[in-house]
Amino acid sequence: MPGTCYGDRPVRLALLPLLFCLSTAPLPAIGDDPWVIAQKFDIQGKGEPQGCLPFAFDLSSRFIFTKTEANIVIFDWKLSSGKGGRHAIVVFRDNQDRIWAMDNLRSKPLWVQGAKPEQWISEFMPRARTRLVSSIPNAYARDVLAHGNPNPDSSVFQDAAHAPRDLDLPPLP
Repeated sequence: MPGTCYGDRPVRLALLPLLFCLSTAPLPAIGDDPWVIAQKFDIQGKGEPQGCLPFAFDLSSRFIFTKTEANIVIFDWKLSSGKGGRHAIVVFRDNQDRIWAMDNLRSKPLWVQGAKPEQWISEFMPRARTRLVSSIPNAYARDVLAHGNPNPDSSVFQDAAHAPRDLDLPPLP
């Protein structure tokens, strides 16, 4: 699909094992600020036009070590000019319980509101028509869902775990 940030090949769920691949950078530690980690330049795919998916997997895997809840959110987008494609972002919760979205082309995370992946992508690309393709929680977020949220007032990622996972959706019309 032209305009897709991760190339013309379709992405399959078989890529999920990449989530657990580690980069050559030093591992973040528990308590490290996820907002600072998201801005690092050594994240795979950072700044590359078609690097959003490698970036999302690498950043999400780093967040596992800091015990940060995060979701890889994959979505289709289309502008009124007709330009569009498929993109991947990482949505994560910081140490103050705020929700942030980051992609490979941003220099700083973007604060987003809402409790569902559809709301996050609408805020991330407000001028585009968007459609959720998949939302994949990282291992720490899945563990929180399975064993209970340590902060019951912030259950924002529970809805994300049940988002559709249809990576073979046709492009937006």
